Amino acid sequence: ISASTINMGISDGYSEANFSTKISFFLVLLADVVNWIGFCTTSWWVHNDEYQGLWRLCKGIVCGYMDGTPD
Repeated sequence: ISASTINMGISDGYSEANFSTKISFFLVLLADVVNWIGFCTTSWWVHNDEYQGLWRLCKGIVCGYMDGTPD
């Protein structure tokens, strides 16, 4: 391992990466941000007394799961 490899910083590595690696890095970063927002949000859509979130659909105080139910 050369000294330049050891001392290479994140910005140096990113600037030397090819285009497909940069696109892949951006997509992974975007997916991570969207995932973080999804799990930090209490509800996505509110209309009158109906709430639709990632995992549940609630009307009033009655909620149903959107990811299926166990057998």
